[in-house]
Amino acid sequence: MQIALFGGRFDPIHNGHLAIAQEVLRSAPSVDEVWLVPDNHHHWNPTVASPKQRLEMLTLVQTDKIKANDIGIQVSHLRDGMTATIDVIRELQKKTKNTYIFIAGSDQLPRLSEWTDYKELTMRLPFLIVPRKGHTLKGNLPDNCFWLTDKEYEPLEDSATRVRERLANGQSISDLVPKSVEDYIKKHHLYGA
Repeated sequence: MQIALFGGRFDPIHNGHLAIAQEVLRSAPSVDEVWLVPDNHHHWNPTVASPKQRLEMLTLVQTDKIKANDIGIQVSHLRDGMTATIDVIRELQKKTKNTYIFIAGSDQLPRLSEWTDYKELTMRLPFLIVPRKGHTLKGNLPDNCFWLTDKEYEPLEDSATRVRERLANGQSISDLVPKSVEDYIKKHHLYGA
């Protein structure tokens, strides 16, 4: 199987994340599944919700997808502690016969070279770069990176920062996150809800 790994803080997961995963499944015919791989801790940007809470929100989304008979998006429970992406890839490639690509937003391009063991990482698997609003870069891509090239794809403006800001201001997030995630956030009073 060909698996597209989609790593991130998911603090919280939002409709923009899901739109990217669905677009990869739709427009990359060699991809069988997209695995959401949450960071337990993030090296550059601290998380707000705990690793357990973010994983629970991802699991709610996966359950929603299964109920809707949309099983192409799965949640990976691999990361623990300060695990770097390269460690996850080494472990996956050792344990399984799947092939992998890594999904990264175009906002990550300027920092890719700062990732732990970046050169080894790009030798181990290709990176699929997905355009994000305000972060489309021109020029050459790093080695073993390629653009998502579907001309029909329109990046959403959704961001976890926007979700958190709206909640802090007492505004609705129902158009930004799945209902199950919105209910979870309210129940656990996350992000100022």
